[in-house]
Amino acid sequence: MKKYILTILLAFVFVPFAFSQSFTKWELEWNISMPSGDFNDWIDETSLRGIEFGGTYEFETGVTAGAGLGYAAFFKETERKTIEFNTNAITAKQFRDLFSYYFLAEGGYAFLPDSPVRPYAKVGIGAYYTQQALQIGLLYFDDDSWDFGLRPEIGVQYFNEDASIGATVNGKYNYVVDYGNDLDNFSYISVGIGLLMRF
Repeated sequence: MKKYILTILLAFVFVPFAFSQSFTKWELEWNISMPSGDFNDWIDETSLRGIEFGGTYEFETGVTAGAGLGYAAFFKETERKTIEFNTNAITAKQFRDLFSYYFLAEGGYAFLPDSPVRPYAKVGIGAYYTQQALQIGLLYFDDDSWDFGLRPEIGVQYFNEDASIGATVNGKYNYVVDYGNDLDNFSYISVGIGLLMRF
């Protein structure tokens, strides 16, 4: 089942753009991510390990359609904590890791069509694959899950129509609707800095 979901989402990325290359923008981004909500209680450190790739087709009306895939990794080392496990007590540091992979279909709107600096807004909908790990001394626990997620995004793009390269800065809120692991909810905020390319 997982491989079928992945195949369908990758088709969203590549098939629509194969017939409209002259109006397609490809994007490579570095994301800085900050945990929020219940996730912030488990890992409260900002992550610099995020990357994203996507493509967007922009219609003459300013409406945009596209897709993207990306990755974010979060890590935290705690102070020594004492927990109970199988009627015993363990005192050790905790190493908490979480890896988030996402595959999203996106739609939105780009404003100011005649300006090189263009604000935009869009929403991504798709699948999040999450790997969560916890190490306490010699004990190691891990879990993974596929979940449905939403991601609203706002940002600004600079794209000179006479050139094939531009730039973007944006903010995104990743929210997994029904997270399947130990946390009650899984969400994080990302700030993206990216390079735009047109072919």
